[in-house]
Amino acid sequence: MQHHIMYERAQHTPFEVASDPEAFADTYAELCGVIPIDDLVELYVKAFPELPMGYETMREAAAQRPASWNGACKTWAHEGVEYALASAFSDSGHAEWFFYHIKHNDWEHMDRYEKELPAELERERELRAELVERHRAHPIKELTFDELVKGHPALIKEAPCTQRLIDELLAIRLGRKDRAKKDMERFKIAQEVNRSALIASTMIDVNDNRAYEDAEFLMIYTYPPGSRDYDPFRDEPDPNVLLAMEKVYRELPLWGLNGWNQEEVRQQMFERA
Repeated sequence: MQHHIMYERAQHTPFEVASDPEAFADTYAELCGVIPIDDLVELYVKAFPELPMGYETMREAAAQRPASWNGACKTWAHEGVEYALASAFSDSGHAEWFFYHIKHNDWEHMDRYEKELPAELERERELRAELVERHRAHPIKELTFDELVKGHPALIKEAPCTQRLIDELLAIRLGRKDRAKKDMERFKIAQEVNRSALIASTMIDVNDNRAYEDAEFLMIYTYPPGSRDYDPFRDEPDPNVLLAMEKVYRELPLWGLNGWNQEEVRQQMFERA
């Protein structure tokens, strides 16, 4: 089996990238949050009928993906079905997040990490079970060859709605008289926007839209012209930034919709009606 193509995409042909089992499992797991191994095999055989693929090969590819310094993604069994997991949604990824949460908020009491981790992981499994239930309402979004070549982070970061949000924030930032180089400003803003967009795409309950809070947070990086910096406790986010953030929640693929976005689901409901 080819290894780590997902981290060295530029060194491989598009076909090698798209058909690498580890990269394939990674893209779908990150897109949906949880996905049955059986479904991954089915999707793979449909996308690459000329290549061999069995359950064990896909299971190993999905399980060995790195989740954090803490370990691999592994798989998760629930009600007789084995699932591939998004890295941050795996036990290893979540344990790492929880470790940093305690470290930065209560670093004098690191023993809390060991003590509270089992209950934290139990809550995480409850969230996975909730996501499995929500997935019953939607088939898995099938990705095109080009989307498989891109891989999950690029699908989010290069989405038109994500790029529009960067442009709206950059327009405010460059309103300052003493603006630095445009490329550097775009790079800094894009880093924050990409992080917000990736988090937004992990939404399980599609009613849990945090667009206003996200827009406020991102405005901090714009420093609009004036005698003081943007203050999220006093200032409203720019209307264009808020609108662009709302579009991110509507147009990005979401975990809760099995990789579809809200616009696509709305369109499907309209067609059925």
